[in-house]
Amino acid sequence: MNIVDIILVILLVISVFNGYRKGFVHEFTALAALFIGIYAAFHFSDVTAEFINEFLGVGGKYLKIIAFILTVVLVIVLVSIVGKILEKVLETIMLGLLNSLAGAVFGLVKGILMLSLFIMFLGYLKVEDKLISPEKQKEARFYDEIKSFAPYVFHRFDIDEKINDLEIWEKEEQKKTNPVI
Repeated sequence: MNIVDIILVILLVISVFNGYRKGFVHEFTALAALFIGIYAAFHFSDVTAEFINEFLGVGGKYLKIIAFILTVVLVIVLVSIVGKILEKVLETIMLGLLNSLAGAVFGLVKGILMLSLFIMFLGYLKVEDKLISPEKQKEARFYDEIKSFAPYVFHRFDIDEKINDLEIWEKEEQKKTNPVI
C-alpha cells in the first residue's frame, strides 16, 4: 500500500466509524439525499434556472451551474428533514446494534461515493494528475476502484448523459468567452 491507499483507507475508516456511530437510518437518509439531490439536479436544474432567471432576474453564463448547485442543496435539505422525522419515528423501535452495523455499511458506501466524486471533480478541474501522480495512481490498490464508483453509479441512473450535456454546454460557453480569431 502506498500513501494514496493509506489516505483513502483512513478516510473510509472514518466514514465507516461515523456510519456506525450515527446508525443506519441517519446514514441511509444522508446517502439517499445525496443520490436524490444529484439526480434531481441533473434532471430538474433547468426548472430551477428558469425560476432564478424569471423571479430573481439572475442570468448569465453561470446560471446553469448556480441552478445545479441550488437544486442539489435544496433536495438534500428536504430529504434530510424527512429523514430526521423518520429517524425519530424509528427510534422507538430500538434497532440498537443492527442499526449501527447497517449504518457502518452505508457509511462505507457513502464514503466511497464521496471520494469518487472528489476524484472526478479533481479530474474535471484538470488537477488530478498534478495532485496525485499517475504513477502513484497506478501503484495504489484502491484508487481505480474508488475512482470508477461514481461513474458506475451515474451510468446505472442515466446521469452520465446529463454530465455529457454539461460538458458540451461548458465547451460552448468557453467558445463564447474565448472566440478563436
